[in-house]
Amino acid sequence: MKNNIKIKIASGFTLIEVIIAMTLLSLILVLLFSTIFTANKSWQSTERKIALNDETRIVAQFIQRQLTQMTPLLWSDNKKQKLLFSGKNNEISFTTTLPAHRGGGGVQLVSLKINNTDDMNHLDFYYRHAGGDVYPFDNENFEQVTLLEDIKDIEIAYFGREKADQSPQWQDEWQNDQFLPLLISIKILGTDENQDWPELKIPLHSHFVRGQAQFVLSKTSQSPI
Repeated sequence: MKNNIKIKIASGFTLIEVIIAMTLLSLILVLLFSTIFTANKSWQSTERKIALNDETRIVAQFIQRQLTQMTPLLWSDNKKQKLLFSGKNNEISFTTTLPAHRGGGGVQLVSLKINNTDDMNHLDFYYRHAGGDVYPFDNENFEQVTLLEDIKDIEIAYFGREKADQSPQWQDEWQNDQFLPLLISIKILGTDENQDWPELKIPLHSHFVRGQAQFVLSKTSQSPI
């Protein structure tokens, strides 16, 4: 009589199956970490854009407020009176009032211009109290504040009459030293082409009576401009 002997082979994974499983697991982990990294990078980029937009909005509101609060000031050197206003394509100087934390109180001489440091352009704001003892709009005795960093350029245009008998038009520079422009356009160009910077078009609500400024800064020796 023959004995029927049954041999039971233990079930398990073969080496090839283990290698395939580990490869698939590695691919899943790579895809998972890649997705997390991309999502995190996108989140940080969004956060930077939101912060930049907030900064842009605050700076735009500050510039607009200073221009709308412009106080026309005439410089008198006993020979001729000139309006303390200088308008160029990438720089503007004027007289206005400032908030208390910027040394507010009385009329201030201010300038807005581009400076370059370490191959990076930044928008700077200069200010000091107006006074006949100091040469207006020179580069001395001014406090300096950087409003925006790492920008490409600034474009400023002026709408008004270059001469009394001419129709108002847009100009890259303001040459009239007796009257202010009616409207000022300011556009800040960022280094990021995808960043939208708002173009400011600011009407000037100035204190003029019959076309003349009502405030005069006198100096007996020299003319500022």
